[in-house]
Amino acid sequence: GDHDVGYLSSGIGFDNSVFKVLPLPNKKTMVFGSFTKFNGIASSRITRILEDGLSDATFNSGESGANNLIKSGIIQSDGKLVFGGNFTKYNESVSNRIARIFPDGAIDNTFSIGSGFNGQVYAIAIQPDQKIVVVGNFTSFNGTPVTRIIRLLPSGLRDTSFNVGLGADAIIEALQIQPDGKILIAGRFSSFDGNPYSRLVRLNPNGSIDLSFKIGSGFDRFVFAIGLQSDQKIILGGTFLVFNGTSQKRIVRLNSNGSLDTTFESGTGFNKGEVRTILVQPDDKILVGGTFSGTYKAHNVLRLIRLEKTGNYDLGFESQLNNKIYTMCFSSDYRLII
Repeated sequence: GDHDVGYLSSGIGFDNSVFKVLPLPNKKTMVFGSFTKFNGIASSRITRILEDGLSDATFNSGESGANNLIKSGIIQSDGKLVFGGNFTKYNESVSNRIARIFPDGAIDNTFSIGSGFNGQVYAIAIQPDQKIVVVGNFTSFNGTPVTRIIRLLPSGLRDTSFNVGLGADAIIEALQIQPDGKILIAGRFSSFDGNPYSRLVRLNPNGSIDLSFKIGSGFDRFVFAIGLQSDQKIILGGTFLVFNGTSQKRIVRLNSNGSLDTTFESGTGFNKGEVRTILVQPDDKILVGGTFSGTYKAHNVLRLIRLEKTGNYDLGFESQLNNKIYTMCFSSDYRLII
């Protein structure tokens, strides 16, 4: 909650939204979004900033960068970056809604995505084996029908051993891979592979539904964010007001089997807006960001708060932001970037 003045000299910042911040091992930060300028300098939807917040001149996305928004990105163990969104070109190279670049910003043409995706990518995660899980609003990849979720090999080719059947019937917004390799996905969908799963489902590593994860009737409205605790409990945020028949306004914690965690004392939750991003600290305190305002357990809140592991409001963290927050990460030395 303390302001570390002088750490981040971001100047006037970006001219449009930031959707993803990604910490790099060298204390640099990758930034993706819908912006076209950073500190007044052309920077089309992707840039890298130094620890002090200044632009990293050694990162070159070319004159044109991405031609539409970038929603998510990950870093591979070799330092290459994979990112996705709604763009169809990166630095004038055709790359439909997903691309891989070298650390210096040059496109990696060995990433064999063919014609890529026909709809927006919303989230990307990477497995320990370097396979890449991608979710969003697409219905085909390189000409093959795939409904809103796919796994790619490190080469960029589709992993045919990952079989999700009919996939999701509406947008998948959020994605988390558990330490055991199971895959949590959440969003706007009401069914997965033809089975009723309202806005949340867990998949086995091969893409099949994990039938041991039982959420009952699920959520009444959208889920936008997933946070995973060290004890494998799952925190979810969004616009929902009900989970499996119980009032849970915009935030809830589930046990690892999908049941409601009644030890999470969120009271009546958030009474206005959306939860858009959740970041679990190493001590399992929970940072929550979004568009919400009003109150949380009688405390006035505005778009960013921290909760104790119990779900109680953390008085040691006070923050108010003047507009919505989409993304958060910790730098390598655990400073919070929003």
